Amino acid sequence: MLFDTLLINFYRTYPKLSISVTEIVDVYEQVVAGTRDLGVTIVPTNPDDLISIIPLFHEEFALAIHSDHPFAKSKAIPFEQLQQLKMVMFGMVPLEPNR
Repeated sequence: MLFDTLLINFYRTYPKLSISVTEIVDVYEQVVAGTRDLGVTIVPTNPDDLISIIPLFHEEFALAIHSDHPFAKSKAIPFEQLQQLKMVMFGMVPLEPNR
């Protein structure tokens, strides 16, 4: 819904400019390859020097974790430790098709 507001404001600011919105998985890769002019996505771990990254907005995320988990009482968790956990995140694509 926040993205909808961005599009509405864009059209109001640039009414003569045509924009095509497509939902794809490899947004950043297509911009790097030149297949797309621009993309709205999360910042990649190792951004390409040929691509300019412009923050659109800041979102605060939270970790939902069971109260029995060892991290439950932590005030902060290093990202390296999070990478080793099995987790579910938005925007993730399964590595294998569902069977």
